[in-house]
This record gives sequence, structure tokens and C-alpha cells, in this order.
Amino acid sequence: MTKESAETLGSRIKQSRERMEISVTLLARKLGVKPDTVRAWEADRGDVRANKLMVLAGILNVSVNWLLSGGSDGAPSDSGSNESREIRGMVETLRQQLSEAERTLDQLTQRVG
Repeated sequence: MTKESAETLGSRIKQSRERMEISVTLLARKLGVKPDTVRAWEADRGDVRANKLMVLAGILNVSVNWLLSGGSDGAPSDSGSNESREIRGMVETLRQQLSEAERTLDQLTQRVG
């Protein structure tokens, strides 16, 4: 990875997403935003809200500080304890289940009127 490729928030988001082998569509779904929103962030054409930035950092396995500044602490790494990876996986699974439950609740609420 060249220095140039990680100079901006958008480039760091894209670099991390690609390293995790996550598509724009899947990342958008996990964040509860539209794919165009993620594309705008990666192109530095949109601002990431603080709450989304924290979730984004968790999904991409980087620190918020690294996303914002590119500082060395919290830079992407393929290393990490098995326990940490397992916990992140569990958190992500719970986020997905919560998202699905929210969609179901919305659908049922609309049906009841």
C-alpha cells in the first residue's frame, strides 16, 4: 500500500474495506446506509457522522483515530488475537440480527397500521 493510497479518510475507508474483502453493498447494509453513501465517503464527497464512524471502524477492524488521521495506532493489521476476532464476529452477528429485527418490526408496524 502506498502512502498516497491512504492520505484521506475516504481512501483509508476504501483500503480497509478492500483488505477485509467487503463489498460496498455489504458495508452499506451493515451500516444501515445506501451504497451510494459509502461510495461518496470513499471518494471524499460526503461526511461520515460520528456514530457511523465508530461502527465503521469496528467493522473494518481499525481505530477511529486511524480512519480520521492515518496515525499509526490502530492501523489495519492482519494480526490480532483469536479472542478479539471472535468477539468482533459475535458483535457483527448481533448487529446483523438487530438490523433484521428492526426491519421485521417496521414491516409488522406497517401491516397493523
